[in-house]
Amino acid sequence: MLTDEDGLAVVREYPWLRGIASGGVAWLLGYLVTAGLFYVGPASIDVPSQFEKLKQIGGVFYNAHLVDMVATVGEKTTYANVVVEGGGTTIPTAVYLAIPVLALLSVAILLSFVAEGEQTVVTLGLTGLAIALGYLAVGVAGTFIAELQAVSLTAGGIVVLRPDFLQTLAMFLAYPFVLGVVGAAIGGAVSGSLRLE
Repeated sequence: MLTDEDGLAVVREYPWLRGIASGGVAWLLGYLVTAGLFYVGPASIDVPSQFEKLKQIGGVFYNAHLVDMVATVGEKTTYANVVVEGGGTTIPTAVYLAIPVLALLSVAILLSFVAEGEQTVVTLGLTGLAIALGYLAVGVAGTFIAELQAVSLTAGGIVVLRPDFLQTLAMFLAYPFVLGVVGAAIGGAVSGSLRLE
């Protein structure tokens, strides 16, 4: 039976840096796979510069987490998700939606393989939390990177397009926490280190 003191020791001894860094790696992996669909795969974006293309790919990556892009012109705000709405892409929605899931599961499984000792309910939760902290940190920074600004004559001003911040906070915590726990449990079961008693 795990006492409070044992639980605190597990929290203190958990390799937080490795877990948080793994969250950042999962975000980068997901983004690179999404970008690969546009650079080597059949997806396409018609923009004048590579910098703008990378920003738009970022928007698609956020959409794959069910995070809407918010377009603001003056006082008017609209929300859109090209992945869910299926507009402007030749790749099935399920492919985009699977990218962050597979990236997070893969990283969590690998993280559990390099973990020392047994995988318990507590360590599974800590793995999910650590991955979520890293994923969220990079994800919040990415909302500024994925922001686009353009002058629109039809809208009558500057259009600012960025991932919805509150949705980003919610999804970039929920996705990595849940999938981090599941991935760590899968890795622990495969490696034989999982102990849930």
